[in-house]
Amino acid sequence: VLFRRDETGQTAYDIAKENGQRLIMELLYQNGGDPKTLEQDVRDENRLKEDIRLQGFLNKTGPIGKTFKRRWCILEHGALTYYINEKSNTSKGSIDRKDMYMIQAVDTERLNYSFELSTKLEDNRIFTFSSENKDDSSEWIRTIAKLMAPIAVMDHVGMIDIKLAGYAYIKESLVDEWRQTFIVFSWRIINYMNRDLKFDFIDLRKNSKTFVSSVCPADSNCILCLIFSQKCKNPVTSVVSVSLRSVYLQATLPRDTEKMYAAFLEASTGSGTTLNDQALTNENVPVIVERCITHIHMNGIEEKGIYRTAGQNSKVQELLDHFRKDAWSVSLSDYTVQDVANVLKRFLRELEDSLFERINYGSWINMAGCQDKNSRLVWYKYYLEKMPLVNFQTLKRIVLHLLRVSESETVNLMSITNLASCFAPSLLRTATDEEISIMVDLLSNADYFFN
Repeated sequence: VLFRRDETGQTAYDIAKENGQRLIMELLYQNGGDPKTLEQDVRDENRLKEDIRLQGFLNKTGPIGKTFKRRWCILEHGALTYYINEKSNTSKGSIDRKDMYMIQAVDTERLNYSFELSTKLEDNRIFTFSSENKDDSSEWIRTIAKLMAPIAVMDHVGMIDIKLAGYAYIKESLVDEWRQTFIVFSWRIINYMNRDLKFDFIDLRKNSKTFVSSVCPADSNCILCLIFSQKCKNPVTSVVSVSLRSVYLQATLPRDTEKMYAAFLEASTGSGTTLNDQALTNENVPVIVERCITHIHMNGIEEKGIYRTAGQNSKVQELLDHFRKDAWSVSLSDYTVQDVANVLKRFLRELEDSLFERINYGSWINMAGCQDKNSRLVWYKYYLEKMPLVNFQTLKRIVLHLLRVSESETVNLMSITNLASCFAPSLLRTATDEEISIMVDLLSNADYFFN
């Protein structure tokens, strides 16, 4: 291309890029052969995006999506280009970053470590790729997401273990105007770019409700929406409750909004094996713990032998399984207070690590043998201050609850020592004299430890 009338039509760079001619692209790019780079903003963006490069073999589905074929993939010059093998000079296809909507890690029955790339190409085609291992797949997802992201958050995106990332539209209140944002979903956290071009986040562990409707607000053209709100009556879209604010999200394509909804729903309802990987209250206490304690406080505070009397094992396991699927939606009406009390203890006992943490267990036990009470309590307070937030808040909630139970000792026959004996196996894993004495100290000096 030596001349273009009225500066319209494809440039030499466009033609080289379309045909996967990498050497010609490099030559044109470095010598100003892409007229778009003449504009300062675009030039700066392209310069930064030029540093984003990755290459390697990936498995890729064809247009029909039935079979995977091994392809040599190269991420450079702002596009993902794929070839039959690493020696090929002509590409089989290319996806420019400006044609990318959303990328998501997925599990398929055929191949593990897969990801889908939603695009505007070929009638909004979804490209599916897979790698041989998780680390490689994660690197591709992270690098492609970094290529897609606005410059302001590009480096941040490159450091996140991503489940889903891409462009969406957002309203941070019902009366707000829709604006474009970039979201990155990782673990149970939604990161989204705010008006200051920085990431804000929504913690889905603190979400109490998620649902979706095909009806959308009158001012949007979406099929599905996501709303983050604590209270909502007769909502017209999907609702997620987080603190006291509402955030409305919709993707460019309805199918991508559905993907966001499914991913957010799974993250906000499921329960992991660690204390930190639970649905949480705004006070950072697992919902399972809070709901059990609240139920017992209202219905079983004067129950004789509460926390000592066994519940029905099958009912206890059934209730615990329900809690682990969706802690917010469980109904306790069909269970006795003994069932609920035993669910609380079993939940704590079956965590991957104890509330006091395996790594610090020895310090607690060693200090339990200290005869100087003042020194012992000072060290306990120090250990508590070093606890992870969720661990500390959970322990505080349990201790203050047990203290309230002990105040009804004349009725329920549960003294501080009895309660310490009941909870030591759940909180510290066994019920040795040292572990029981730790619990007695915490209960007897709760004001000092928890202000």
